[in-house]
Amino acid sequence: ELGEVSQTVEVTAGVTLLDTQSANRAVTLDQQAVLDLPANTRNPFQLVHVNAGVIAVRTGISQATQDQNHNRFSMNRGQAGLTLVDGVPAAAVDWGGLIASPGMDAVQEVNIARNQFDAQFGKSDGGVVNMITRGGSSQFHGSAFEYLRNNVLDANSWSNNRAGLKRPAFQRHQFGATLGGPIWNSKRLFFFFFWEGGREANPGSNAWNAPT
Repeated sequence: ELGEVSQTVEVTAGVTLLDTQSANRAVTLDQQAVLDLPANTRNPFQLVHVNAGVIAVRTGISQATQDQNHNRFSMNRGQAGLTLVDGVPAAAVDWGGLIASPGMDAVQEVNIARNQFDAQFGKSDGGVVNMITRGGSSQFHGSAFEYLRNNVLDANSWSNNRAGLKRPAFQRHQFGATLGGPIWNSKRLFFFFFWEGGREANPGSNAWNAPT
């Protein structure tokens, strides 16, 4: 049975590989999967929610571009998950909010271990999310992108429809670029640069009854 050997599954180029070296129950998303899967605000930590047994707690899946709430998820147990970027803890020591998240285009892979992870991951009785960022190579590569969301493409809220109000104005632009390449090929010294910017206009509306 798989439970006696391993539950770690990795999907690469359409081929499912079984890891027999550990007892982790984990899923690894490669770079192409990270870019292809939908994520609101383009935060790669939201991809954790595509796994079974992962739920959003208290704040839900954040709709804001800020990073602080995007690591607030529960994996089969309480909200005590460990979030790492290149093996370094990425959560604040005070209330556990995410300090910063790399952009989608800067991520090489995301490993999500729900339970029974190795002893190298401590300080958590929940799951572990380890996000690995991209590095340079012996050739120059780059990209540029822009993602647009606005009220023309969005549906109106239920409360606005009930009150007969129109959709509020909303615009979000997220744009950026990547560049990677060699610094010193013979020494295998490479670089990778990622930059992302955002512009957002999001006025709110409320409707309520007041006594005359």
